Amino acid sequence: MNELNRIFEKYEFGKSQDVNSELINQVEQFIGFTLPPDYKFYLQNFEEFEGFIGSGYVALWDLKSLLDNNTGYLIKEALPSFLGIGSNRGGELLTLEYLEENAYRVALVPFIGMEKDVAIEIGISFTDFLVRLDNEQDWFS
Repeated sequence: MNELNRIFEKYEFGKSQDVNSELINQVEQFIGFTLPPDYKFYLQNFEEFEGFIGSGYVALWDLKSLLDNNTGYLIKEALPSFLGIGSNRGGELLTLEYLEENAYRVALVPFIGMEKDVAIEIGISFTDFLVRLDNEQDWFS
C-alpha cells in the first residue's frame, strides 16, 4: 500500500470521514465478487477524486456513489463481471474487471457501446493503474 499512499498524498486525495463498512458488503453482494484489497482500501479511506494524475484525467467514484452510478448506468447488465469505478470525463468508463479469484484488471470501456470485447486494459490492478497514470504512461500503451 506504500505506492498507493504515495499517490494519494501526491495528488491530495481527500480523506473520508464517514465510512460505512456495510456499504462495501452491499457492493460486493451486488457485483457477486470480493473487491481487491487495494481498491477496498481506497473506498474505505478516501473521498471521490477528480483531477489529473500525471497527464491523465480521472473521476474516481467514492463508496457512497458507487452503487448508484453502477445501477444508473446499467453496468452490471451490460458487463456482469465489471464494476464501474469512475470515468475519464471523455466518454469512457473506468472499470474494475473480475477475471478469477484474486485476479482483476482495470479497463477502459466506452459508455456508448458498453461491451466486454471493447474493454482496454489500463492496469493489472488498481494500484498498477494509478502508478501508470502517475508515471504518465499513455492510456493505450
